[in-house]
Amino acid sequence: MEKKQGFTLIEVVVVMIIISIVAGIAMITIHSNSRKHDETLAKQLTNTLLLAEQEAMLGPKTLGLAVTSQSFQFYQLERDAKTDENHWVPMNEPPFRAHRFPANTHVTLKIQDEIISANSEPKIIITPGNDLTPFVIFIGKMGESPTYLITGKANGEVTSAAFQAK
Repeated sequence: MEKKQGFTLIEVVVVMIIISIVAGIAMITIHSNSRKHDETLAKQLTNTLLLAEQEAMLGPKTLGLAVTSQSFQFYQLERDAKTDENHWVPMNEPPFRAHRFPANTHVTLKIQDEIISANSEPKIIITPGNDLTPFVIFIGKMGESPTYLITGKANGEVTSAAFQAK
């Protein structure tokens, strides 16, 4: 009698169960890794804002933060001696130079409960007296709810936390 080559039904089911378990673990890891990126970005931006507040006080100088859909950049307010007008000059030294957001990251800036359009003009102002434009920055993935938020208060307090939708 000749033996037929092939797999039994039990062998096929066992392999499918193993593949399902591995795929499930991979999906959990990918989701958790993407949330970790948002957390890292929120902490980086919060720490840079706190450093900018110290820089403004020690300067003394007025700084501004511009948030676009793809990056954030700090500026310094300077007076032109010839025209006697103020203008924003991009800061190029680390950590205040332009920073690009990771791909597929969505950032929303709110000032006075109004969503601010993303352009390269500073909207968050930091003064030498430690005054700060009150703001909220939401961070998340494109097409999804935000996962982290950064809050700035007028007294200069800046915090980041996981976002809990109400």
